[in-house]
Amino acid sequence: MDLLKHINDNRYIGYSYSYPHKMAYRHLDEPIKISQAWEKENKHSVFLYLHIPFCEMRCSFCNLFTLPKPEEELINRYIEKLKVQAETIASELKSFTISRVAIGGGTPTILSLKQLTTIFELIKKHFKVDFSKVPCSIECSPATVSEEKIAFLKEIGVTRVSIGIQSFIEKEYRKMGRPDSIETVKNSLSMIRNARFPQFNIDLIYGYENQTAQSLNYSLNSMEEFNNNEVFLYPLYIRPLTACSKTMKQWSDNRIELYELARKTLGRNGFNQMSMRFFRKEEELKNTLPEYCCQQDGMIGLGAGARSYTKDLHYSFEYAVLRKSTEHIINTFCSLNPEDFSTIKYGIYLNMDEQKRRFVIKSLLHIGGLDCEFYFHLFKTNVLEDFPVIIELEKLELCSVSSTIRLTSRGIDYSDAIGPLFYSNSMKEKMNLFQLS
Repeated sequence: MDLLKHINDNRYIGYSYSYPHKMAYRHLDEPIKISQAWEKENKHSVFLYLHIPFCEMRCSFCNLFTLPKPEEELINRYIEKLKVQAETIASELKSFTISRVAIGGGTPTILSLKQLTTIFELIKKHFKVDFSKVPCSIECSPATVSEEKIAFLKEIGVTRVSIGIQSFIEKEYRKMGRPDSIETVKNSLSMIRNARFPQFNIDLIYGYENQTAQSLNYSLNSMEEFNNNEVFLYPLYIRPLTACSKTMKQWSDNRIELYELARKTLGRNGFNQMSMRFFRKEEELKNTLPEYCCQQDGMIGLGAGARSYTKDLHYSFEYAVLRKSTEHIINTFCSLNPEDFSTIKYGIYLNMDEQKRRFVIKSLLHIGGLDCEFYFHLFKTNVLEDFPVIIELEKLELCSVSSTIRLTSRGIDYSDAIGPLFYSNSMKEKMNLFQLS
């Protein structure tokens, strides 16, 4: 294989930042109790993720597990079932320490203030989280933000708010399926800015139909007014069953040009590049958060659409995109009893080879890089012997090899092509055979 040609040809083939993908998950041959799956895990630093699978609408590029315009009765049923799941899982885990909390979706702030209060109360009650000590992130959208909700999130101790804007250009914003106005966007951003959360992230997309260098630059510079200190800059990927896949069969693909422009503009505006998508301001580099290692420490997911990780088992409920399939999965979740929540039925086991692959992908695609000594400590093998493709990447000046292996600046640009180089053939086959609905 001509590696350089392969990387160039696949630069924008799809997101690569975790492994394995949820489309590799299947019904397990033998269900396993959560207590058994976690009994040998080190639970001193566990990430807690809670999924709210509801939105006010579905963006044209979105293939996340979410249900737009849900009935209020379904939301209430879902929250009541989250209480049952939280109590059951906490009981199964027994002793543990939560070091991070994230509430995502979907759009968590689609919930009413009363419903949001219930979510935070169940986290505090069942997982013993003190939000004055444990960092917590929440996602939101412009139309679902209010002064009342922002004040509540600030008071309870949320440390990071992330909002999906995608563009500050009205025409582009509407094209992405957003029904509200740029005025609503700016009002929402002002509310978040004025609350002075420690971390404030804005999501933008580049490469959308008819987007230009000038319009993207306008969006990048428009953020300056709102004092956000993080940016996630996503390339547009046209994924199956999304509105984009139906309307954007062919378009003028200028993502490379736009990415180069964005990286320079963000650099001038004081943002440091942490990965292909993630940019953060200098003051945020000084981090005193509780210890957590994303490559090794486990994650507990609550809700339909949430994934959980132990070292050798990743699991969740089923995944879908279309409304009928998504609604069916959520309704099934709402009908489960405590015994169902104590048993894992859907997921994928990771043998030692797959664990190594995940570690490499999670490490290499971030600016921190891959610590060779830590890799040897975990797996008792040499990473360069396990994955000689790293040497080939070094020859192409896409990474540097020393005690820590890091992507070069050019290597970071090609992250979404480099990540899949470490996928196993069996995992790729599972992903390709997944029937998305």
